[in-house]
Amino acid sequence: MKIKKILSNFKPYFVEDKPVLIRLDANESPYDLPANFKEELIQELSKIEINRYPDAFIRDLRKKISDKEGVSEDSIIFGNGSDEFIYMLYTALEKGAKVAYPEPGFSMYRIVGSIFEMRLFPYYLNKLDYSVDKKNLENVLKEEIDLIFLGNPNNPTGNIFPEEYLEMVLSNKNTIVVSDEAYYSYSKKTFMKYLENYDNLLVMRSFSKVGFASIRLGYMMGNSRLINKLNMIRSPYNINSFTQKIALLYFKHENFFKSKIEEIIYERERLFKFFKNNNIFAIPSESNFITFRIEVPGFYQYLLDRGIRIKDLSHSFNMTNYYRVTVGTELENDSFMESVKDFLSENNI
Repeated sequence: MKIKKILSNFKPYFVEDKPVLIRLDANESPYDLPANFKEELIQELSKIEINRYPDAFIRDLRKKISDKEGVSEDSIIFGNGSDEFIYMLYTALEKGAKVAYPEPGFSMYRIVGSIFEMRLFPYYLNKLDYSVDKKNLENVLKEEIDLIFLGNPNNPTGNIFPEEYLEMVLSNKNTIVVSDEAYYSYSKKTFMKYLENYDNLLVMRSFSKVGFASIRLGYMMGNSRLINKLNMIRSPYNINSFTQKIALLYFKHENFFKSKIEEIIYERERLFKFFKNNNIFAIPSESNFITFRIEVPGFYQYLLDRGIRIKDLSHSFNMTNYYRVTVGTELENDSFMESVKDFLSENNI
């Protein structure tokens, strides 16, 4: 079988599947849909003709996003989460194209790039605070990069790509620049205003982080000519009818979901203050998670034994002794903080 040899270098994306009561590992919203929203949704879903293909152009959702973001409808493309866009972009590039991404950063930039046999140029973040290192970035840009990803905010560090570096990145018109804004709802910071003047900029967004992780829906905005090229690659009918209907619910009740986002932001700051008060190094975050460091062995398993699951960053991001906790509800965060304090006490920290 002519399967790519490079696949033997990878392991499937690791997802801890031990059942727990408190799940703070996947950067999901902790809030499910209210019962009355679900009833409303059931009514809408019952109208779908199951025997028919979905709307290939995704018209209703496209119109909503076009009006909301102030971009033309032909400047928007939809995908199965942000992951599908990464595959689309790599498919569009010639073999051996030069791709840059933050390190540490979302692991799929590297994994998919390796599978497509791209030349990869990580721009390493500062090891002290994991901010973008300007010199490292400048050195990478000297390579005449074809595609660069900007974590905005970055996963797993939670910080923003500095706007003062953006024009430097965009200056090479042959470089496709992707602002990955999956966590935009929590940072309220975006590079959308640059779309008007830069044809090489793309902005990715996701429904996954605001309460709709189960539908795996993302959208990307940019110059219509570039979006049209990617649409040639996009699988027909890639967004099913159920997903389209469910996503429309977000816009119908947007104020409700925004209120939940504000609660998460409040809890994020409460968690960050907790880390600071307990002398635990944590990276300031503008997303719905916080990455922190505990060097004493056994911490991850200690939490699992208490029914709390977070993300051990040593596996996917090579960040030994670092952990990422998703911001949960007030009660979930209280349980997490109590367990952290108990661990510190039992280990005389």
